[in-house]
Amino acid sequence: MPHMVWHRTEARRARHTIGAMAYDQELAERIRQVIGNYPELTEKKMFGGLAFLVRGNMAIAASSEGGAMVRVDPAQSDILVATTKATLVNMRGRDMPG
Repeated sequence: MPHMVWHRTEARRARHTIGAMAYDQELAERIRQVIGNYPELTEKKMFGGLAFLVRGNMAIAASSEGGAMVRVDPAQSDILVATTKATLVNMRGRDMPG
């Protein structure tokens, strides 16, 4: 199962509120442009932001904390953390694999 990697954007952007949750609307639009009109793509409120799911599985999320949460191949997560600004997602005090 893929690990989730967190990448914070450098600048805080305008937020869009979904119910009680806010997310980076500009980032969400950029994600839509990259993903395109994938027929099995859905958007869902989760992880404190807006998640993009492919066939029901979270692929990427625009966070309310100014970044993106991205699902990656577990074999590549350590190298991504070591060579980019990405970090493992930490929820409730523990790193979240997959």
